Parts: sequence; C-alpha cells; structure tokens
Amino acid sequence: MTQIDEGKFLTIAGTLIFAKNPERFLPQAGITAVRFKGNDLSYETLDREDIEEALVNSYDDEGKIIEYGVIEKAIRFVERNTSTFSYMDGIVRKDIPQYLKESVREAIVNAVAHRHYSIIGSKIRLFVFNNRLEVRSPGKIPNTVTIEQMKASC
Repeated sequence: MTQIDEGKFLTIAGTLIFAKNPERFLPQAGITAVRFKGNDLSYETLDREDIEEALVNSYDDEGKIIEYGVIEKAIRFVERNTSTFSYMDGIVRKDIPQYLKESVREAIVNAVAHRHYSIIGSKIRLFVFNNRLEVRSPGKIPNTVTIEQMKASC
C-alpha cells in the first residue's frame, strides 16, 4: 500500500498479489497463453487461454487451494501442452517433462515481475511451439543491462 494525501491505495504489486480480479484495475495484467501447431507463429492453434486471476494461489482456512493463481495456471498450461518422456529404470517408470517445472516457473515469474505495467494493451504472452517455449514480456530490458550480461549469467 502507499499513502497519497489522506488516502491509502494499493500499489501495482499489491493489486497483482491481493486483488481477486487484478485485470479490473490493471487491464494489461495477466497472460495470454497459446499453443501453436508446428514451429512458427500462425493462425493454427491447438490451445489458447487468457489467464487473468490473482498472481498467487488462493487458500481456504485449512490451507487447501481454492483457486490457482496466474503463475500456477500458466505452468499448468505449459504442462498440458508439452510432452513428457518416459523410460524404465529397472521396474520403475520415470517421467521427464519437456521443460522442467522450475525453469518454466522462473521464466513466468521473471516476466510478471519485470514487465512494464505502464504499457497498456499488451499482456505477457506465453507461446508454446513444437520445438520451443517463448515467454514475451511487454517492455524492454533495463537500460543498464545488456544481452551479453544476460548470456554471461546463464
């Protein structure tokens, strides 16, 4: 929260985390997730979801999830639209997802945390192709960061 004159108002972060419907106040909040057929952007899609809930999961008094938040719904979209590879390790079947859940979560959280919320009319875009996953966040990288620095820290 922030205080302006005598009133108290939620910040953008507060709205994203605590508002039940943040898109009501920030229409640019949320994620547009699309599963494309093939390896290129096209009109041929296999799945699409506009994800506009609160940022984090909602829980009841007993700690059970009432409703998944934007981040978890985006991760579930990726899991639903990508492959899982299986192999046998002795008599135990092992499943390996095409993309590690931790990596997908990191990409989505970074997009949500670092997007420019002053850019209206464009949501975060999560694109799933046969050969890759793209997370596009509106805005540019900060002016003190270079692509070379980003590559070096990987």
